[in-house]
Formats: sequence, C-alpha cells, structure tokens
Amino acid sequence: MSNRKLSSKSTRHTKEVDEWSIRELCKFLESRNIRYEDLKIIINEEIRRGKIPFTGEISLLVDHSNLLEQGKEIVKRYENVVEKPNLYVDYEQLRKTIIKGRKSGGSAEIFCSQHSQKQYDKRLDRLWNKRRDQGFVVNLIKQNPNSTREKKVDTTLVMHGMKILKERDPGILVIVAGDSDYVPLVEHALEKGWKVEIWFWSSGLSREYKPEFSKFGKNYSLHFLDEKYKKFTYARGPESPREFTFKIKHECVEILEEEPLLQLFVKWDVFGWWHWINNDHLLVYVNTEKQKEELARLFKLIEEYKNLNS
Repeated sequence: MSNRKLSSKSTRHTKEVDEWSIRELCKFLESRNIRYEDLKIIINEEIRRGKIPFTGEISLLVDHSNLLEQGKEIVKRYENVVEKPNLYVDYEQLRKTIIKGRKSGGSAEIFCSQHSQKQYDKRLDRLWNKRRDQGFVVNLIKQNPNSTREKKVDTTLVMHGMKILKERDPGILVIVAGDSDYVPLVEHALEKGWKVEIWFWSSGLSREYKPEFSKFGKNYSLHFLDEKYKKFTYARGPESPREFTFKIKHECVEILEEEPLLQLFVKWDVFGWWHWINNDHLLVYVNTEKQKEELARLFKLIEEYKNLNS
C-alpha cells in the first residue's frame, strides 16, 4: 500500500467516467495495491483535481413560503381572479417539471415556516407526510408569528446548502426561490465547480440573480415557472369564477386523493381548483360541460369500487 495519506471521508455517489479513465484508474490502483474500500476516497481526490467529471446529481432546495406567496400573484394574474387564491403545491410534479428525465440522485429538501400555517389542517399535515414518503426532507421551521420575514427559513436553507457543497462532489444545485439571501450560496457553489439552476416566478426573482453570475457561463441558468404553474399547483376555496361545478363525496376523494385529481386538470390544460364543503363534499370547478361529464364518469367508477369493497 502506498504511504499516501487518505484522510477525508467519502460520500455516496455514482461516477461516470470514460473508458480511458477506467483503464488508467485500474492501473493506478493495481500499481499501488490500493484496497477496494479506499477507491471512493481516491475518486474524490481525482474529482477535486478535475480528472473525473462531476456527478451530475441534482440536489433540490425549495423555499416553500417564497414559492407559494409569489405563486399566488402569478396565478391571480393568469387566472384573472380578484383575490389571491389559496394555493397548494404538488411537489412531486414540481420535481418532475424541473428534472425532466435527468438523473436526480441528490437530496430534495423543502423549507417551510410553521407560522405560515395559520391553523392546523389535517389534509396539509397528510400532504407533508406524503412528501416524506416521496423522498423529500421536510424542514418545518418555527417563526415568530408576529414577523412577516422568513429569515430563519433563508438561514436554514443556506446552511443545508453549504453542507451539501462541503460533503458531496460537484453536481447540479437547484434552488427554487427568488430571494437575494441565497446569492452567496449560489456564488459559493459555482466557485466549487457546481452547476446552479434557479427556478422561480419571473416577477418575484431578485434582480441580483440576473447579471451577477453571467461570468460562469453555462454553469449558471435561470428558469421561470410562470408558464408551468398548471402542472404543479392547484387552489382550494370558493373564489373560482368558473361556470361549471361538480360535487364529490368525501369518501371518493379519500380514495382518489387530491393530487391525482390535479393530473386530470393537467390533461385538460386547466388550472386545478376545488373547494371543501364542511369536510363532507368536494366542489370541483371546471370550464366546460364535457369536463364535468368526465369527472362524473370517473367518480361513478370510484363509487362502484368503494361499494364493491365495503
């Protein structure tokens, strides 16, 4: 074994190297009688020297409150409603929208202030648990109820981001937020050889993101969510201006769940909007009689399934 000191601990990752690199690495290991358990440490060192490409793994960090509050303004404008809607995010669909078939592999974390939930919502609590089941890390951060600032969320997200940069090899850092407080994290990631993508609403993005990192070229990119809002957001509440409604029994919704219902609206290219009535029925707002008929057929099948299994 070589006297070369191997001190740092490696992190889990998958490396894509070309055939030449594999042959050279095998020769290197054989010539120095290096054990298999030391292989990851060697690979880490080679990456830092630029001899092996970065991982390409996507690490996703989302500022929930920032995404939601700015999203309400976007939906209000696009849906032409007077008041900002009570907006919800389907995070699995947001992740699919961002990744678009690319390798994920990294972590996916949501950061949310607890005081933004003004009252306990059993369905919302169930949605957070569903996020965890889908592989998201949900960070619920206590905030001062009298404060309108989300500084604890910002600080926690930056700390988690810095930890990722320290412990993992370069990949793609995706930040879903538009707050200028994340600019230092972006800059640090780019300097360490990461690619950085900012995904956010166009009207809520800090001006500091636009010209600041152009020197990093293709390693830095901005992506606007405005035209994609129907794919991953939906609203609850009675404010919808739509003409057609369809009432669904609570038990049927429990079987289908709300978010698969969203996918029906995605198919129609219509923003999902519904309203709970006394927790007994769900009133769904649609644009056409044909959409109403399709809902009726779907929930008739669900009702038959429920009766069959009762």
